[in-house]
Amino acid sequence: MNRSTLLVLLCLPCAATIAVAGQANDFETMSRTGFVGLANDANNAFGNKDYAQAFAKFQRLACAGDKPSQAMLGKMYLNGQGTARDDLQGYVWLKVASEFDFPPYRTIVKKIEAVLTPEQLKVTSAQADELRQRYGLRATNMSCNQSSSSSFGSNLKDAVVCTPQKEGMDFAVRRCADADAAAPPNTAAAK
Repeated sequence: MNRSTLLVLLCLPCAATIAVAGQANDFETMSRTGFVGLANDANNAFGNKDYAQAFAKFQRLACAGDKPSQAMLGKMYLNGQGTARDDLQGYVWLKVASEFDFPPYRTIVKKIEAVLTPEQLKVTSAQADELRQRYGLRATNMSCNQSSSSSFGSNLKDAVVCTPQKEGMDFAVRRCADADAAAPPNTAAAK
């Protein structure tokens, strides 16, 4: 084995460590209580019509890969709740949520696709692919399952529950990219 080949082989583990470390910076550690509390806070803020706060919390959860939060973020864009109304951005987030095969997510995506022009579909598909690469199941290490929203043991699977990958006793939660986190909700449209 020549000297340059040996040098390359010795450096490969270093390069792998650097790549993993870069990916680790995209995640933060969050307790189970903190993650569930964030979801509860988002839902409570929405229920109290504090759309700006709800939007920010759902956005944080959507970046973590939480499919119900991605769907809610999409709906908030479609309705202009907590942000300026943006039908295409709403569709994009709903498309990312529909990565998890849940019939209500797929149904709304198909309804929106039926009214999009070919140009809009082309642009939004590229945007959805980009968001899915950042906040999809594979990128976030999120695990989702269909469940029953009823506590009475119903067999009707009408909800999605997502759980981040564990890191010790806590969760490893994907952070929002700078551009996604830096866009504050439009406060004029928040009411």
